[in-house]
Amino acid sequence: MAKLVAVLAAVLLSNSSALSAEKVFTYRFTELDAEVSKGASLEVRKDSAQASSQGSSYQHAYLSEKKQFVEFAVDVPEAGFYALQVRQRNQPDNGIYELLVGSDNDELSLAGEGLKIDQGDLCGEYSFRTVNLGVHRFQTAGSKKFRFKAVGKNKDSESYNLSFSELSLKKIQPLEVSDSSDIQYVSDVNSQDGFYYRIKSDSPGAVVKYPVQAEKDGFYVILIRNVLSSAGAEYKVSFDNKNLGSKIDSFNPDLQYSMFTAGVVEVDSPGGQIVKLKITGKNSLSSGYSLNFDTIRLVDPDIIVTSGWGINSSRVKGWWPKSTYADNYYGRFYRYSRAGHTRFYRTLKPSDEPEIIAWRPWQPDFQGFLVSGWYNVYYWLPDGDPDRASNAKYTVHHRSGQTTYTVDQRKPGGEWKLLGTHFFEKGRAGRSGYVELSNEADGLVIADSIKYEYAEMQGLDPKSQSLQDPESGSYTVRLGQEKQTVWGLGVEIQPEAERRGGINRSKGIPGDLTESERKRFYNELLGFGHGFRYMRLPMGLFYTGLDDERKQFEQNWSSQNSELAEMIDESGIEGFNFEYWSPAPYFKSNNRFVGGSLKKFDKTFLTEFGNSIVKDLRYVQENIAPVKMFSLQNEPTVGEAGYGCCEYSGQEYCDTFRAVAPIVKNEFPELFIHADSQAGQYGKGSILIRDDSKALEYVDGWSWHRVGKNSDEQIRYSDSRFKKDAEGRPVLNVEFEYLDGAGSQWRFVNTAQSIMNWFAFNESPAWFWLHALKPTDTLIGERFGLGFWRPSSDNDFTRYVDIKKKHWQYNWYHWNAVAGFLKYMPWDSVVCRVDEEQTRKNQRILAWKTPESKLVIALTNRSSDTPFEYNIDMGVDAEFKGYCYTSQTRNNIGKYVGIRKGRQFSRELSPFSVEFWVQQ
Repeated sequence: MAKLVAVLAAVLLSNSSALSAEKVFTYRFTELDAEVSKGASLEVRKDSAQASSQGSSYQHAYLSEKKQFVEFAVDVPEAGFYALQVRQRNQPDNGIYELLVGSDNDELSLAGEGLKIDQGDLCGEYSFRTVNLGVHRFQTAGSKKFRFKAVGKNKDSESYNLSFSELSLKKIQPLEVSDSSDIQYVSDVNSQDGFYYRIKSDSPGAVVKYPVQAEKDGFYVILIRNVLSSAGAEYKVSFDNKNLGSKIDSFNPDLQYSMFTAGVVEVDSPGGQIVKLKITGKNSLSSGYSLNFDTIRLVDPDIIVTSGWGINSSRVKGWWPKSTYADNYYGRFYRYSRAGHTRFYRTLKPSDEPEIIAWRPWQPDFQGFLVSGWYNVYYWLPDGDPDRASNAKYTVHHRSGQTTYTVDQRKPGGEWKLLGTHFFEKGRAGRSGYVELSNEADGLVIADSIKYEYAEMQGLDPKSQSLQDPESGSYTVRLGQEKQTVWGLGVEIQPEAERRGGINRSKGIPGDLTESERKRFYNELLGFGHGFRYMRLPMGLFYTGLDDERKQFEQNWSSQNSELAEMIDESGIEGFNFEYWSPAPYFKSNNRFVGGSLKKFDKTFLTEFGNSIVKDLRYVQENIAPVKMFSLQNEPTVGEAGYGCCEYSGQEYCDTFRAVAPIVKNEFPELFIHADSQAGQYGKGSILIRDDSKALEYVDGWSWHRVGKNSDEQIRYSDSRFKKDAEGRPVLNVEFEYLDGAGSQWRFVNTAQSIMNWFAFNESPAWFWLHALKPTDTLIGERFGLGFWRPSSDNDFTRYVDIKKKHWQYNWYHWNAVAGFLKYMPWDSVVCRVDEEQTRKNQRILAWKTPESKLVIALTNRSSDTPFEYNIDMGVDAEFKGYCYTSQTRNNIGKYVGIRKGRQFSRELSPFSVEFWVQQ
């Protein structure tokens, strides 16, 4: 398969101007004059899935060999430089092409210096994609030839065909640059519009003026996407003839993108503005005075966090159901809760624990507050009602501490109302500022939306919140009182992109990573430390290839299985947790992955289904890796979710399990079969299975999804819920992530405590995070992934600006929560009992012995402002080395924090930290 190559093509200009995209000319390929080479043909097609949309028609060229082409005549209205972009349709019979451009009087020349684009879809996707094809200079206006020539095909493609829907020409207008500099225009697929600027100078002093647009008056943050290089210069930024902040150093040994916040400016009226960049020098390592940048943007620093769309609130404690009952709510819906109650899996129960919801300002690009400063904090409510709370308490967490405001929610709503003005620090959501609302009130509490509005300077910056006096607790490790063996941790993989409406978008992980990034992924995430032991394989969601009958699963492209096998082997993972999100469409009532249930539930059909499961399991084992765990259905109560799923009633799940589990167990007697991958022994089908001795004997464990839950519930409900009615089987959490909001310090510690509490209180043998990597083109990656990767199809570089295509990086908030357990908890470690003077929910302890009989303890402090001192009788006179993690740790093994010797151990933990102490 031909790889998508990032081509760097420099066009040297003799005058003192550079390029900036201003005008865009768009053409429908179906409306252009076209011709094909000998032996080829052309057809106008329409995408039936998008038949009602304007962009549903496209030109499809039937090409049977290399060098054949389809050529379009395009009327270019003006001479000049243009960034070229096409909207194309990827499908299984398409090939690889390059674009040549010219006119009747000009020779054809390669656009983008020969950039090769693969249109061959590997997953039966039939999707439209937008592709940047570099820059071309037209010396004159008029009719030009755009020739798309087949140069190959990937090994899974059936032909060399090409399909195009739309062409965009982005006219590049001059920038004003000082005479002392040369300007290069560099095409790069990792740039926002397919290019970035390079201003070269032999000495300091060069100035470039970049035009930006202000849509309204008010405050803006200037964001510059730098292109760091080995010849990078130092430069300063000014706006309206005022210098902004300190100098920016654009040096880096390797080419790398980086976002820089230049400062805050105030615009008096909307319209065009000028940002100036001036080269001031270079550091001693840089080889030149090159100034490279991709985009410069004016961004509104105000942030609105809603309950129902865009940047969402996050439920800290409780369920907080949705509603649209009241008028004048903001967004799609609001949420509500009532004091004295909480919900456990949607069931309302009396409780003396408050429910809490938070609005964390994380921005669409996940950067939180773009600048430090004073912000007006507003709330929005729908219209009031007599049963609403008269004393709802909003708590604003800010730099100096926290301030609580009491609001009467019975009053009319539908407008922004001020809580107060507070100072927040630049940074990710939850690090420095957010708003919480509790249901501790005298009526129904409504949670709608919060706005953070950047305000003018209110005086000197306040001091950071001072820490409270340390608290302490006493603990005793009972080495002789061993509990369960912990097999290890698990994680899910996404070998294909999201499936929506039964359609795959593209390849996923590991196939959509470069070779070097795959190796790094295997070694530094999946296999880091002792590594994950299990990988959850989501059949019918991210593994969707089918045989001709659509009855059995198989790979979607010729190298998919070998890619997965390499990943498992090189990362050291022992095997798969095989779960159906959806069975093969042959067995579905709607013949699709998405929605529906099984076609039938009679004995003959279920026996056929059971035999098919055995074939699927055998196929995966023979072609990829061993299967160690099996679940009949992921979340069996979910139907019509927009992704692969299969809905069962309780009786249907029980009947199906009773029929297929013996067939599976007979073929794979060592396989760990768990139910029901949602609500454990209290799932609708599981309750019936517990009363059915023939079905129960095939249950090896009960699997739960406690998605994003406060780790406190493992303490509160261990005996009354999680371990109760388990019939002697272990319970384990096989999916943990966060459904809304973004990473925070609190979530970092809460995730670590979820692992610890499942092991300590529920005596679980394993624990699973959800996804290893999530794509940058979806918002849910911030909540679901241990890291992010940029798909080869993602051209939006306003988010995750430093991740190149087919590269990945950690989601540190989630990764740091699990990294210490991967490093310091070997497979088959044994948990030891710990006696606690008091069971504290914000300070947790877990002790285990490694297979080499070395003691390790994990300690947490989830408090935001209070250090905590652990006084521990370790049960052994030994030497221990300590390693600390915070949400900002950038060292996978943790920060080394010293040595403690002896049986008596004392250590003070800072707020929002996790530590591991390892016997030497």
